Amino acid sequence: MSALDVQSMPTIPTDMDYSIPDSLPAARAREVRVSPINGNSFTVSTSQQILQFDIPCGASPGDYLDPTTTYVRFKVAFSSAGASGTDISRILGSGYSFFNLQRVLGNNSSVIEEIPEVGVLVNMLTQCQLSEGDKRGLSSMLGFAFDSTVDVSSATAGCRIFANSTTEGLNFEFAVPLIGILGANSDKMIPVGKILGLRLELTCDVPANFIAATTANLVSQYVISEIEFVGNYITLGPESQAIIDKLNPQRIIIRSQSWKQTSANIAASSGVGTQELLCNIRVNSLKSIYLACSIPNANEKKFSGVNPNLSSGTCWLIGGQNYPQRGLDPSNKPGDCFAELQRSFGALNFAQYNSCISKNDYFVSSTASGLMSAYNTTIGTIMTQSNQFFMGVDLEVLARKGSLLTGISTYGSGLMFRANIGATVAAQAHTLNFFGFYDLILEIDVNSKNIIAKY
Repeated sequence: MSALDVQSMPTIPTDMDYSIPDSLPAARAREVRVSPINGNSFTVSTSQQILQFDIPCGASPGDYLDPTTTYVRFKVAFSSAGASGTDISRILGSGYSFFNLQRVLGNNSSVIEEIPEVGVLVNMLTQCQLSEGDKRGLSSMLGFAFDSTVDVSSATAGCRIFANSTTEGLNFEFAVPLIGILGANSDKMIPVGKILGLRLELTCDVPANFIAATTANLVSQYVISEIEFVGNYITLGPESQAIIDKLNPQRIIIRSQSWKQTSANIAASSGVGTQELLCNIRVNSLKSIYLACSIPNANEKKFSGVNPNLSSGTCWLIGGQNYPQRGLDPSNKPGDCFAELQRSFGALNFAQYNSCISKNDYFVSSTASGLMSAYNTTIGTIMTQSNQFFMGVDLEVLARKGSLLTGISTYGSGLMFRANIGATVAAQAHTLNFFGFYDLILEIDVNSKNIIAKY
């Protein structure tokens, strides 16, 4: 048997294909910058503040928002009772950590998208998908660490506060690309000209939740100002828009993806045994599911990732079926667990999205268990020994093929997490944040100009 026995139709190489590409329709592009409608600056200390942006809609039928160009930029001025160069703090995660809730509302104030603990989610995504070089290169806009400490960019803790009077003083600027339906998760441009209204809400978190201090002089508050939602608008000419209107006379459908969050707890000092925890995520197409378990006295606070001493048989349950089918053994087979995490991001056997989490940072559990060491609470080693254990499982039926709905339905069957605890956990409450990545369909009624989300 020879490979020459397999024949296919000969084709012209693309380098020799001299056909003329399609021309672009008559259109123009412009940048849009939108400030919050409810204020110019916000002081956050012990209570949260909500930033509200009304995305320009309905001005012209040919207006489209390019979701691959959207970001939110802002300046931050911290207040500290300490001394510069001595009482140094660090931002945990990234510039997204300033926000703990992201919501998108339609023109009738109906919630289209809601992502709680979005800062924790983005931290997990960046740690699992960006390399140390990626993080250092993005430090100018996202606030990752860039000082000369060994392994500094791979740590959960980011740039320093009050370390000097210039790049790491008390005043910062951030520009954070949006995730979700207003970000790169939408397959098509959003026809804002066909919608009456669209609002983005970002809830600011209190500094105690995402600032790690190296001394007792914790940052007391911050003022966020010069805030802008930024994105590119494309406006089609009347002739080109008429073609789209003819093809979509009643409704416009856009395939997108988003995230849902729910949490559960494992009590302090819980002993050996099985706990089945409810994951209240009900969607028709769940593409992947993730776990980030935090412990309050860990260096990274709610941004920490710690294995709660999970052992053989740990898995998610959907309709009585185990995912993964064989279960996982994080404490004793963490390499296998990390491979599942990589596969859930489509990063297995790929050169991209290979994470910046080192073995030292991933092999972290509630107490020394199996191959893992106890989590780190020593603030002096926050940059060299981070707590970054995360779990993830791919649930797509046919992974990453661009079909409309590729995941598993959790409606009716429910979603549970089976935690097989192999050793008594630390005397601290363990908060398990579950994040579900799911398919979402945006439907726009052309006549009423209303937008809804179906999932």
